[in-house]
Amino acid sequence: MKPREATAPFIPGGGVAGASDSRTHRLVANTSSRAIKAPVPSKHKGGSPEMHPIDYLSTHKKPLSEIEKEMNEIKRQMEGSRMSCIRRAPNQEKEKLQQVFSYSTGSILPRELLPGSDLLDRELSHAAALRNGKLPKNRLTQLEGLYDAVLKEVESRKSYMSEMIAMGRPEKAAPVEREILERMTELRKIHKLIIKDKRSNNNDDN
Repeated sequence: MKPREATAPFIPGGGVAGASDSRTHRLVANTSSRAIKAPVPSKHKGGSPEMHPIDYLSTHKKPLSEIEKEMNEIKRQMEGSRMSCIRRAPNQEKEKLQQVFSYSTGSILPRELLPGSDLLDRELSHAAALRNGKLPKNRLTQLEGLYDAVLKEVESRKSYMSEMIAMGRPEKAAPVEREILERMTELRKIHKLIIKDKRSNNNDDN
């Protein structure tokens, strides 16, 4: 009887006898992910500059200080673009500021105590009128225009109050009546100022 030849043990899945088992295979220590030590931020405040944890990331290319510097530069550029879009003060405002500083010479005194400050608005309005070819309105003309405007407002409120009463809604007319009384008080004050200015002008002419 022919003797049986010794055969290698059967390994399911096409395994080969003598091969290393991947389940027990150990990686080389220096190539293992566990063997690589990640840098840890130092807690000691020594001579070396303090680093932010983001500086230790391998995917991070710039230190935090550089990022902050770039952000500040972007903010400055944005502010500069906003300032360039702001409308500058008109010539009249510039003239007013120049005269205020020339009169005040750096003083922090109230406006009424500054020498010549009461003439600023008159001078500027007169200069603006000369540029535009128009004469500035005097105080009396302004008061008369204000009187006419308030008078029209009173007449308009009177018409509205009459309409509300005719429609049987007196609750709507009551607040309007109070407004009319307030405007009438204003008219009396303006009228007194007009009379005062007219008398002053007559005395100056005489």
